[in-house]
Amino acid sequence: MPVLEKAWSKLYGSYYIAEGGFTEEALHDLTGAHIRYANTRGAFFDKEKTWERLLEGTNKGFAMLAESPQNPDPITKENPNGMLNEN
Repeated sequence: MPVLEKAWSKLYGSYYIAEGGFTEEALHDLTGAHIRYANTRGAFFDKEKTWERLLEGTNKGFAMLAESPQNPDPITKENPNGMLNEN
């Protein structure tokens, strides 16, 4: 993702602007792709529906991304969702 961040920063004239942004916004701006966001920590999160959408996106060749929260376990660097920090 660093390459996308750099390109988005150049597009908007500053890394400072990109630093506080959302990755899905940069992906949309750079590719024109439609974006669908799934908040896995929300009260209405539906794991089965999200899995179906991920499979559909994979089958259609969509670009996809995942982000991890910034508060991992200090020893393992793993987040509660199993993802490693900054991946």
